[in-house]
Amino acid sequence: IFSLYKQHKYLKKIEIKPNLKCDYVFFALHFQPERSTLPEGDIFNNQLLAIKMLSKSIPSNYKIYIKEHPRQLDYYPQLSKIHFRSKDFYKELNNLPNVFFLPTFININKVIINAKYVSTITGSVGIYAIKKNIPTIIFSNTWYSKHKLAFVCTNKEEIIDVFNKSNFVDNKKNNLEFINEISKFLFLSS
Repeated sequence: IFSLYKQHKYLKKIEIKPNLKCDYVFFALHFQPERSTLPEGDIFNNQLLAIKMLSKSIPSNYKIYIKEHPRQLDYYPQLSKIHFRSKDFYKELNNLPNVFFLPTFININKVIINAKYVSTITGSVGIYAIKKNIPTIIFSNTWYSKHKLAFVCTNKEEIIDVFNKSNFVDNKKNNLEFINEISKFLFLSS
């Protein structure tokens, strides 16, 4: 299995040992093509659009740590993904001044726990962050969008508003309210 830094040698900003004490947003790239971005991500099925918008909207002292999805670069022969991400995709991300790549197989639990914010299109990394009381910027509605720590943002102004919020409410209370709210849509299965 190739990791991002072996597969794409032209990337200059890979932090093998990232500084998890700095202020950063963690963005885990989605495997593509997949339903979680197309159709669910709408225009943000182009993850580059979301990351560029995030890059232009966050405070100047923040970094964006990006991790590639491991299945995007593995040897598993899946024709649909072979040409999905081009070198230009990575080069454009590499040119954003506050974007840095993490190794593909880094322990994301540590990365999430230390993040000031997590961002995703509709991915499960968002709910993992919310469970750890980390505010999450998502770019499309998903099943956890109604949680008080999930912020659906479709433009720069909405992202800036998230960063201007300074007090995030108690997560235990939010989790109970969220579970009560979504429980009417759940059913038992065997």
